[in-house]
Amino acid sequence: MAKPPLHYHSERRSHFGGPCSNCFPNATLNETLISTAKYPRVENKYINLLDFSKFGGFKKLSTLNSYDTRELSFPFFSDIFYTWRTPLPHKYFSVYNAVLESKRVTSTVSKIAQEKGTLPKYIQKQAVNILSQMKASLSRVICKICGYVLFKVFRRVMKRLLVNPTQLVKIKEAEETGIPIVYLPLHRSHLDYLLITWSVWHFGIRLPHIASGDNLNLSGLGWLLRATGAFFIHRRLDPKDEFNTNEIYRSVLNSYLVEILKSNMSLEFFLEGTRSRFGKTLLPKNGLISNVVDAVDAGTIPDVYLVPVSYSYDNIVEGIFHDELMGIRKEKESVIGVIRGIFKGFGRRERCGTVTIDFGAPCKLTDYIKSLKAALEKNVEQFNLEYSINPNSYRELLPWHDRATPNRTLIRAIGYHIVYEAHQQKPITVSSVIALLLLCHHRQRVRMLELMRDVGFLCSDIASLGYEVVGWDNLVEPDQAFEDAVTHFRHTIIVSREKNESDNEDIWVQINSSHHSIIDLCYRKNGAISPFALISVIAMTLQASNIDPSHDIKEIPLHDYLYKSLSLCNLLQTEVIFVKPCENLHQRITDITTDFIESMEAGTCALKGHQLSFHLGFYANILRPFLQTLYIVTAYFISHPNPNTKDKREVDFIRRFLLEKSRNRDVGIFTEAYNSDSVYNSIKLLRQKRVIAQDQLELIDQEHASHIIKLLQPYIRV
Repeated sequence: MAKPPLHYHSERRSHFGGPCSNCFPNATLNETLISTAKYPRVENKYINLLDFSKFGGFKKLSTLNSYDTRELSFPFFSDIFYTWRTPLPHKYFSVYNAVLESKRVTSTVSKIAQEKGTLPKYIQKQAVNILSQMKASLSRVICKICGYVLFKVFRRVMKRLLVNPTQLVKIKEAEETGIPIVYLPLHRSHLDYLLITWSVWHFGIRLPHIASGDNLNLSGLGWLLRATGAFFIHRRLDPKDEFNTNEIYRSVLNSYLVEILKSNMSLEFFLEGTRSRFGKTLLPKNGLISNVVDAVDAGTIPDVYLVPVSYSYDNIVEGIFHDELMGIRKEKESVIGVIRGIFKGFGRRERCGTVTIDFGAPCKLTDYIKSLKAALEKNVEQFNLEYSINPNSYRELLPWHDRATPNRTLIRAIGYHIVYEAHQQKPITVSSVIALLLLCHHRQRVRMLELMRDVGFLCSDIASLGYEVVGWDNLVEPDQAFEDAVTHFRHTIIVSREKNESDNEDIWVQINSSHHSIIDLCYRKNGAISPFALISVIAMTLQASNIDPSHDIKEIPLHDYLYKSLSLCNLLQTEVIFVKPCENLHQRITDITTDFIESMEAGTCALKGHQLSFHLGFYANILRPFLQTLYIVTAYFISHPNPNTKDKREVDFIRRFLLEKSRNRDVGIFTEAYNSDSVYNSIKLLRQKRVIAQDQLELIDQEHASHIIKLLQPYIRV
């Protein structure tokens, strides 16, 4: 059988995924040690979870000669026998009565009954109804059946599903301590709800209870999701709340989360709060984790392990959210819509390509609290906590929306830390590398051989910076990597052939210039920005400054460049998390800028002794579109200071704004800058800066808006 073009089962090379060296210099759970007596021959390599039924799964890992299981054959009825033999050994207790009898719920019921002058039993009935609509009903029988069915589903939509057994063994060891686990994954697709549950089942780890939006609580589907561990929470609370339902709801939700953890069961929820529509990591929504932090801080729960989780898809099963990225409101979920989505997902075999799940090292929340409290006291100015709050969002539930909450800063720091870790450990796909090159380096047509060569250079650069490129190592030929990934670009690039001067045929690659194609490429590109976020900011600053490399570094005004880079980071804070709360942003920028300036004499850039393969312009273009969006949105508010009566909701403004701009685009602005995600984040930043009003889209500080335009002008044009 032919060898695969990429090395999917090589040693994992990423420097990320372990405990933070700043916060956990002496991690409670040593991430480097695994009990060799219990788990012999567990290797730090990826293995295809879809092949586990071929050889008997986790217990038989030690019998494998290689984690490359492609050539193993499927025994007859292997999936059925494997599902039957792979146990669900844990019990999943009902916490229904414990929630209703909890101190928090009973005191809330009594308080509201007294305020309303009514009998507590009527308020208690509201709490019962809320809990009945919310709770999971995890069934081991249904989970077993789903375990078998998902073998078939995942093989249909994926080429391979890669996990690292070493990571899962660390989680298994953490679970054996008796401390409950909270999984905190990034969110890209509806498949995310299934992947952690299905993965941990293979390794004998307890299945988590999964927080899901009540938009998925549909007829039939809701019952099935409950049986596999999902519980449903409101996407939005009632802003009028005439019957104090919000207060009861918050109490029930808080108690439900706490009672699950007190019963030593696991939790899973998405810190981003929703699926990323644009392929990049979103800022954390800390409502749910605030309940866990408060419970641990108060001693209600002794401790929990927090596990950041990230996914990489060659394609998400839903496809690119192009309509939503043009401001068109998302259709409400329905049974018909789900059925249509299933048929769409199954329409093309292996639509998702290679899917990788990366589990970070489990670390105790008490250690996070202790370390980050100390870090924030030392480094307060590095963590900007101004935020535009929506108190009616389910993601901003008590106590997060209360500015008087003592732990508010700490809760946000923990949320940012976890999301940053998950973002950094996320494996990068070769298709993301190609998209990054096409949008930031080869926007005009390029010879395929040159593009292939650059793919190899960029993959090597990413690996040298400590990040994982799925399937890539130094033995992989760039043309093989390109051929494996280019199948995902069928609608976004144009391939042509032309005779050159030597009468040989050249193959050219060119971006399809349609907005839909550019947005598709940008979605992929955003999956590869983690290694280059700070580099991009510094590259824009240096490029705009026109530094003469012949000058002595002592004569170069380094302080000015640091200030400009910090200003850009400030303007991009709703788009990118540049550092962890325990790190010093000023120092990170200083180190990178110094490295760059010292190496610029050679015409390229070096970082930590490694010569990067591309010039400043390439790196500058990585984050430039986000600044361009902020520029055009701010300029729009300066020229249209009063709110438009047609814009009853923010989404109405965004849709109208993008429609207007689509008819009259600035040719100097990248096409991908025109998208609803970036427009929304620009509005959020302008509200945070008090440039526009909190309650409507109205300019309230023209001087500040003009100052932002002045700051941005040197970085907008290529």
